[in-house]
Amino acid sequence: AQAELGNRQAAIGQQIAAASLQVTADAMASVDVSAVVNSAIRDAGLDAAVEADRAARQGARQSRAAASAASQAAREARTASARAVDARQIALVAREQAELGKEQARLAQQQSVASARAVRDVRTAIDQALASGKAERVRN
Repeated sequence: AQAELGNRQAAIGQQIAAASLQVTADAMASVDVSAVVNSAIRDAGLDAAVEADRAARQGARQSRAAASAASQAAREARTASARAVDARQIALVAREQAELGKEQARLAQQQSVASARAVRDVRTAIDQALASGKAERVRN
């Protein structure tokens, strides 16, 4: 009976040892899975960080390109504005020159009329002097 009890205890001990080995193996597998999961999470986090960094760099490049394009557009706008101001000033000068030309034409016409009157007045005076006998016509 003692031997049978010892055998039973030995069998139960073996079962406990086997169960303990199984629990230990399961725990080790769980630790391995946990390590794999943690490693995957770290890798995914690193991948996400690398991807976020890449996206940030791409965004920065695009921002610099957009800023450069905006700066170029501003320079072109300033140049166009300066050209518009120049064109406006040229138009104003041309308009003033046209007005001065009109004034010169008007003055030339007045001078022509005054010259014609002076010639007429001189002829009238000569005719009157000849008619009154104060002057004689000289002939060559």
